[in-house]
Amino acid sequence: MLSEFDTAVAVARGLGLLAADQRPDEERSHLQPDGYALLDAQADRLALVSPEALRSWIPSHPAPAHGAQPLSIEEVVGLPSGPRWQYLVMRLDLLDDGSTTALERVRINGLPFDLGAPDGVQVHQFHELLDLLGDRGWELVIATVSRAAAGSGSAPAGADIPAADPAGMSRESYRITFKRPRPA
Repeated sequence: MLSEFDTAVAVARGLGLLAADQRPDEERSHLQPDGYALLDAQADRLALVSPEALRSWIPSHPAPAHGAQPLSIEEVVGLPSGPRWQYLVMRLDLLDDGSTTALERVRINGLPFDLGAPDGVQVHQFHELLDLLGDRGWELVIATVSRAAAGSGSAPAGADIPAADPAGMSRESYRITFKRPRPA
């Protein structure tokens, strides 16, 4: 079984993020929210391996008769050591005109959610969306917000959120992650 560090090093080398002569320090390298940071002995960052790259990379090992055989996920990361979870990731773009905040756009697990559904259900506020989704055992994991400054006319560089409206309306983008135990 490969450790997180060994996996991150292998992925970084495979993606060309880490040169063959660079030697990350296992004690200083660590997992952080935006990926696995590979640091050298002086704590200088050598590479940052994204979570997507870590999840999508499955190494292979040679098998004499059949060529390269992929390793199982258990060989790479080990057997599950605790409960398995289902995740629900909501992305909400809201418009605040100073007196009310209304939903502009909603994405659930990356897919668009129609706020004016053809069956007549209309969703304008966040609490209406939560009422529509129901409880179903979800618990909050993390919530983050990105804001466009009022009257700025643009969102921060690289942000995928609507810009602030020149009429004084502000826009906010929330990313909310819920989890619940995966059914057996």
